[in-house]
Amino acid sequence: MIKKITKTVLATGLFLSFTAGNTAVFASTKSDAEVKLPISLTEAAYQDEESLMEIVHNSFDEELTGLKVTNTTKSSVEMESDDYMIEAKGINLDKTGLQNVSLTLTKKAGKNPLPIELPVTAQQVSTTSETSTKTVIVDVKDVVAPTIETEESFVTDQGVSLDLASQISASDDKDETVEVSLNGDVDYNTIGSYQVEATATDKSGNTTTKIVTVNVEENFYDKIASAALAQLGVYQDCTMLVTNSLKAVGINFHGSPAAYLSLGTVTDNPVPGDIIVYSGHVAIYIGNGQAVHGGWLGNQTVISTVECDRPFIAYVHVTK
Repeated sequence: MIKKITKTVLATGLFLSFTAGNTAVFASTKSDAEVKLPISLTEAAYQDEESLMEIVHNSFDEELTGLKVTNTTKSSVEMESDDYMIEAKGINLDKTGLQNVSLTLTKKAGKNPLPIELPVTAQQVSTTSETSTKTVIVDVKDVVAPTIETEESFVTDQGVSLDLASQISASDDKDETVEVSLNGDVDYNTIGSYQVEATATDKSGNTTTKIVTVNVEENFYDKIASAALAQLGVYQDCTMLVTNSLKAVGINFHGSPAAYLSLGTVTDNPVPGDIIVYSGHVAIYIGNGQAVHGGWLGNQTVISTVECDRPFIAYVHVTK
């Protein structure tokens, strides 16, 4: 079974909405009796600071065309059009939750008067002939799922398991804990292709799922041994037998019998697929004291015992 892991990583995205609170949000109106509390923006999802524009439009009950974000800091966002400037103070788009935000609308010099009529409520709204300021409660929510970082597929030898948990991670633009869970069974003892589902979940409950494939292949050394056995009966010398066997694992090498000593480490505990080097001869070990030899019986490839008429030098465990 696959283990579940938890990592602290970095998500992206925001959901901004007005929410009811002690500080009122006023719509454009001519009398206190007509004030609407609060302005609601509960179905709009946003990706960046420009999401504040809709809040600004609704706060002042006016479509302020041409607004563009001109500057952002950790606690404010500034917007500007040809006629107006907007400053939102107290907003932190890197954090989630309720935030008190002060919105100030300023008319540029020589432009038309402010396009709004506001109730005179000193504690909540201040107006002059040039500016208007409101305080709103903004609920900043993360609505974008984290990103999973992983390879599309993994390859391993039969009998060799992988620690997939260390190979799959997730990132989030919030400083939050992201849980990555892996679901799917891989039988590392059986050759085949297996799928594992990786799911990343951030603190806000947003999830991303990705499928990765684990390919369990024949053991590296078993491939060499199988390739040697596939050549039985072929007329060739001993070095070509070994060279052709190594090609099965992507090793391209040909040389004298002694030269094959350079392809790995000498071992006293051979496994099928190891090279046997003799004085003037080379073969492939296949287990149980048996080997595949080339250049025997009229230059044929045959199975015979490890012991032969050539002096033994060493078993070589090929380096992957």
